[in-house]
Amino acid sequence: MLLSILWAIAFGICPQRPSHSLFLGGQQMPIEARMAGMFGGFLIGAAYFVALGRGRALRLPDRGMTLLLLGFVVPLGADGLNAFFFDLGLPHLYTPYLPVRLATGLLTGLAMAGFIVPTFNSTVWQAGPDVSPLTGMRDVLGGIALEAVYFVAALSGAKVMLYPVSIIAVAGVPVLAGIIGAVVVAMVTGRSNRASRISDVIPLAFGGLLLAAGFLVMMSGARYIIFGAGPLELPPSAFSIAVASNDFGTGAPRVPFILFQGAQRLAVIKSVRVTAYDLHTGTPVPGWSGNAVSYSDYEVPYWVVYPDVPQAGFWGLLGDITLPDGTRA
Repeated sequence: MLLSILWAIAFGICPQRPSHSLFLGGQQMPIEARMAGMFGGFLIGAAYFVALGRGRALRLPDRGMTLLLLGFVVPLGADGLNAFFFDLGLPHLYTPYLPVRLATGLLTGLAMAGFIVPTFNSTVWQAGPDVSPLTGMRDVLGGIALEAVYFVAALSGAKVMLYPVSIIAVAGVPVLAGIIGAVVVAMVTGRSNRASRISDVIPLAFGGLLLAAGFLVMMSGARYIIFGAGPLELPPSAFSIAVASNDFGTGAPRVPFILFQGAQRLAVIKSVRVTAYDLHTGTPVPGWSGNAVSYSDYEVPYWVVYPDVPQAGFWGLLGDITLPDGTRA
């Protein structure tokens, strides 16, 4: 029941694709890895500021801290752009990796908290500590340490971690949207900088949560009407790999395969780069990548790859195919 609620909350703002999501105890998280990092990282960062006694800090980060926090966002943008090119079959730097998505999301979430929390405070409260939530590297490293605990828990694959990790990630969605909504309500109603105690903030928080709920319901409804209830996956590639055997040893087994486009066997391919994914935890983890070699000594043209498989288990192959005209699939 609780997991269904979490899925519903994230439905409007997250594609919820299995290929982009972490699995704990064999169960997919209700929010994708990158967004889990962003929203979970924001919630952890905001709670960290409260623990530091700076939950009502008024100042935005200074110039040096601002540059550092913006630097936290850059890897997320670069990783997201690389993943976008990968999904479209365009040239990309590396195969997307869920731990990288989660890590860059967490850093971005901490940066978001560093800017949004003091913005909320300076809009709503009459007075507060005239400091930034993050005043130096010690504060930043403390925040990163807390984010690292979440990172390890999310990647553990342990069933016991499913609910706490998912709750933190998804709860960050209405909390963040509600904070932004409360700022809007305070400004629109002329109640900026009037709160002197918690009871003064409750009406603004309620209004902000109503705006957040309305936004999430609207986005969920639009997604359902346009795309239905399933995950928002890109159309599947017309290319597929047929492996000629299922009996492989550890080390560097010989893996022959045939390439298809639909039902048609492909004979003319410029190159194929294969990535082997370890599937035993439920979350695909790339374990090896290399180029395949083509052979035409059989009636059906085929390719061979020798993946360096470190241990026995469940492995999947993903092919990055380059056609003669240079396009990739």
